[in-house]
Amino acid sequence: MSAVRESGAVDGCAAFAGLLQEERRFAPPADLAANANVTAEAYEQATADRLGFWSEQARRLTWATEPAETLDW
Repeated sequence: MSAVRESGAVDGCAAFAGLLQEERRFAPPADLAANANVTAEAYEQATADRLGFWSEQARRLTWATEPAETLDW
């Protein structure tokens, strides 16, 4: 819980709670979006099949030993 000092300063994090949640979205400049390495299609593929998406991304890399599992934590 915060406490207001005589100086007007607030102790604790409650005064900043409203700043911790950011909902705004900022579109990238058109030229940046046109030349992006990752497109909206990649996000759609990842959403539709998360493991398949990352398995495909792993196949794009050169491995000394290829992974046996996808997303093996």
